[in-house]
Amino acid sequence: QFDEELITTLFDERATEANIYDAIRELKRKVTPQDNLLVYYSGHGHYDEDFDEGHWIPVDAKTDTEDRFISNSNIIKRINAIDAHHVLLIIDSCFSGSLVVKKRNTSIDEHFRSRRIVSSGRLETVSDGRAGENSPFAAGLITYLKRNTKRAVNTTALVQYIKEFIAGKARQNPVDGRIQN
Repeated sequence: QFDEELITTLFDERATEANIYDAIRELKRKVTPQDNLLVYYSGHGHYDEDFDEGHWIPVDAKTDTEDRFISNSNIIKRINAIDAHHVLLIIDSCFSGSLVVKKRNTSIDEHFRSRRIVSSGRLETVSDGRAGENSPFAAGLITYLKRNTKRAVNTTALVQYIKEFIAGKARQNPVDGRIQN
């Protein structure tokens, strides 16, 4: 239900470190305080225990070095700099829960700006699903969105649905919360 001209996609070989940063910079330039922003990342993730930080792994990264990994702190810094009314990150990658604030305020007022995240798991490896199919998280997300008839999406209800959808299909714990900082 999104206007095509408002959608930015980076699939496969286009999902490089530079292109991801460029796409976020372009969003910073285009998005206004009246806009809402949804960012969906589905890809590999990494957690660095030495620095207690998660990363997105773009297509041009090498597994033996972190020099092209995109740290959560870089994602958060850039997303928080975008002057949108509401921002929702939906992240389907291993260790994506490291983006979620540990303490959270459960009261949400739609009149105030928000920065929320729905992640496919906590600090854990998550299922990619069967070859050629969506991950269990993505399948649950797609099913929920197709069935949604409301104008807005309640992230708490979304996560509860995905948790129930995934139960028995994968050993992972989707979470939602505020984006750090």
